[in-house]
Amino acid sequence: MQIHFTSSTIQAYENKSGSMDLFFNPIIIFENMLPSELGALQDLEFKINSEEIKEHIFTIELIKAAVVKGPENQLFVEFRLTKRDVKFIYDNYSCEITFSAKLKDVNILQRTLGIVKTKFSKGLV
Repeated sequence: MQIHFTSSTIQAYENKSGSMDLFFNPIIIFENMLPSELGALQDLEFKINSEEIKEHIFTIELIKAAVVKGPENQLFVEFRLTKRDVKFIYDNYSCEITFSAKLKDVNILQRTLGIVKTKFSKGLV
């Protein structure tokens, strides 16, 4: 099974406690996956890793799926991810994003490079 990330930009906002809240809304494209198989995905996990903030696991808040007809069965799945209270970094920085899951007996693992874009918004989030 092949999968692709459509976005790898993570938004970071300063929260009231002076740390960051990370928000990431990737769309993952699953090749040759039927909508009925989405419910069979287990052990879903998104991680971010960088020198600046080390490794963190996102909380998955929402999953939406849409089927796109094309030469292959493509399932577009949108995830809404958050990670709260991460050490505040004042600059944008690169990271590695890892998606892992299990579908029946198949382990899925996909890594991509990303960027964390910092927004200064103290006290607003």
